[in-house]
Amino acid sequence: MRVDGIKRQFEDVVNIYYPMLYRFVYVKLASEHSVDDVCQEVFCTLYCKDHDFDSEFHLKCWLFKAALLRCRKFWRSSWYNNVVCIDNIDIYESYDKRTSEVEYAVSELPSRYRTLIHLYYFEGLSIKEISSIVEQNESTISSALHRARGMLKKRLKEDYDFE
Repeated sequence: MRVDGIKRQFEDVVNIYYPMLYRFVYVKLASEHSVDDVCQEVFCTLYCKDHDFDSEFHLKCWLFKAALLRCRKFWRSSWYNNVVCIDNIDIYESYDKRTSEVEYAVSELPSRYRTLIHLYYFEGLSIKEISSIVEQNESTISSALHRARGMLKKRLKEDYDFE
């Protein structure tokens, strides 16, 4: 299927993909205000530039990649690097969308692993698709997913009695 005339269908695109993009960026930044800013920048870029997507999947990958680049830009910003947190609140404490211990365990993973776990399990992307988004080899993604699963197993083993 070809996604043409993105400006004409922009509202539909935002309604369909905003929740997915929001979850992905939240996994990376864990700050609702920053997440809103990044998502808005991504959709503004999509609206202002003429993109010709070959498929729905191509659009979805573009959104993930654009969001990932915006998150990296945010981390490198002088504002982000000079902010001092005045209280020691767990950044995931406000994540009221978390409904299970598994999601909490995922939120405690290092950012790199959180991203991969989120894309693989929550968004249902294949290792090949993730590889194209994060621009790493498939074997690297596979190894990192294996390590992330090990970390999750160790963390969840404390809460649940399983092998």
